[in-house]
Amino acid sequence: ERMNRGDLEKVLREAGIGEQEAFSLAQQCGGSFAVLKRRLSAVPIEKVPAWANPPASEELAPLLLAGAWRDTVAGDKAIIEKLSERGYSQARAVANRWHTEPDAPLWWSDGIWEFVSPLDSWSLLYKALSPMQLDIWEAAVKEVLGADDPRLDIPADERFLANVKGKTLAHSAELRHGCARSLALIATRNLHEQVTDVIPLEARVERVVRAILPLDATWHRWASLGSLLPLLAEAAPTAFLDAAEAGIRGPDPELPKLFLQEGGGFTGHAEHTGLLWALERLGWSKELLSRTAIVLAKLDELDPGGRIANRPKASLRDLFFSWMPHTTAPLKERLEVIQLLLKRNRQVGWSLLVQLLPNAHESIMVHPTPEWRFWAEGWKREVTRAEYRDTVNCLIDIALGVARSEPERWVDLVDEISTLPPKELERSIVALESMDPNKLSDGQRRALWDKIATLVNRHTYFADANWALRRPFVERLSGIRDKLQPTDAVAIAAPLFEHGFEFAGDKSMTWEVQEENRRKKRVAALKSVIDQQGFAGIRILAESAKDTWGLGILVAQNWPKEFEAAILPALLCCRIKNIEQFAATYVAQRAFADRAWAEKYPIAEWSNAEQGTFLAQLSFERWTWDFILTFSEAVQFE
Repeated sequence: ERMNRGDLEKVLREAGIGEQEAFSLAQQCGGSFAVLKRRLSAVPIEKVPAWANPPASEELAPLLLAGAWRDTVAGDKAIIEKLSERGYSQARAVANRWHTEPDAPLWWSDGIWEFVSPLDSWSLLYKALSPMQLDIWEAAVKEVLGADDPRLDIPADERFLANVKGKTLAHSAELRHGCARSLALIATRNLHEQVTDVIPLEARVERVVRAILPLDATWHRWASLGSLLPLLAEAAPTAFLDAAEAGIRGPDPELPKLFLQEGGGFTGHAEHTGLLWALERLGWSKELLSRTAIVLAKLDELDPGGRIANRPKASLRDLFFSWMPHTTAPLKERLEVIQLLLKRNRQVGWSLLVQLLPNAHESIMVHPTPEWRFWAEGWKREVTRAEYRDTVNCLIDIALGVARSEPERWVDLVDEISTLPPKELERSIVALESMDPNKLSDGQRRALWDKIATLVNRHTYFADANWALRRPFVERLSGIRDKLQPTDAVAIAAPLFEHGFEFAGDKSMTWEVQEENRRKKRVAALKSVIDQQGFAGIRILAESAKDTWGLGILVAQNWPKEFEAAILPALLCCRIKNIEQFAATYVAQRAFADRAWAEKYPIAEWSNAEQGTFLAQLSFERWTWDFILTFSEAVQFE
């Protein structure tokens, strides 16, 4: 019985084997205990399996280059015939001869042939390969992996029907994966002297990867390779990054088109995930981190967004994550790359920097380490406390430096300061206190004032929580808030109708008293709006308010006649969602307070839609249905 790879990796780590080596061993031994013993053995193998000696080795070696194939796929059988230089029945007979032997090199299941451990088999069979066979293999790989998937010719929402419509590749997923894996294996074994090839094996592999991923590769080619891209990235990292960099250049770059292929509903499929997995794998190498990060940053800039959570922004953040960076680059080099991103793409670099600051709710999933290259050797799933403190300190240095020269960046930064360690928090508040508000535009000043006001309200209301800022910090933030307060009454009133305003006040009071205090504060703010701008100000406030229900109720309660003519019927069907909700709530509150008002209000001359909307706000009572029946069928239908 074969060993489970996940369980084996866990056992190897517990035995003291490093993260990278444990993952690679678990993947490459194929669940075979005999293979695992050979891979871990500290002494040379005295007895090799019978299949590793001629003539069996000469018959199996060409099949090893394929790695895996399906008995039932004509395209696969044709490739096996080319590689073995014999008919398929003869090649299958060779595989069948050895898959039942002890310590078998292959296994068969449901029509699929696959080498148990390509790495182990390679170490025992590579001497049987000739340059001519490698030439045949190179041509075969280009044929198999150089084909675009016909599935991509179908609209994204219909691609789940590709098999039904006959839009499938000529070769199986098993053969394609086997070819890609062989590329990675051959490129990373350093057997140039043992294999009598006319060119270095790594150079041959790079030539293949450049052929299947040329600089002008379309999004179809990238999507066709999909989950194989991480293997190709390990096989020929320079060629892969050259192609990726070419794919983000120009006025109409190809790689961002992958983000447009998600499709909808439960049948949707993201075509860009393979690319992100490949770049994440390249990021483990400190030598490749800079180029990888630049590609991810450009992809983030060009990403239109979508339903799938796996985005370039997330991949970029995970590479540099403070307490679990997914790269072996030391802190100094990581910070240099972040500085480089800030220079090359200010907005993406800044967004990354803000994401990397400490957050009480941050989390990260462990990414797979490279399978064939030991780029992650020595990596652990955490950093030391000292390195974490140094990381946060350096990130704050960079962030404060940017905010000093670009004060508008405080709008993003202020959300993060409450979770900073005390020393970094003190430095941040000092920098914020020294900021000149006059360097901000009216919109930026208002946004920053709103953010700080929300922060102060939250930490005042929950002052007894263990995560709350200490009172001296809150008082200093209150002073900064007051310095930034706008003069526009609508801007002052807007935060009172946002989500979170319920946490403003004194938590020691009963909820009823708190609600009354909040109501009084809202009414006072609305009076200021009306005094300053009249009903036009109320309308502006309604357009942006999150709590249009609360706004409509207060206007109906406190100004039931002053603005009614401006509200009804004009705003009921104005096609501005927030304004319509405000007007509907006004009607609902007026009718709730005085049913006679609703019954007597002159709506007969209104449009059917306006009458219908008015009636829809009345309470669900018998009189309401009787009242509605007095109107025409057209209005009832509305």
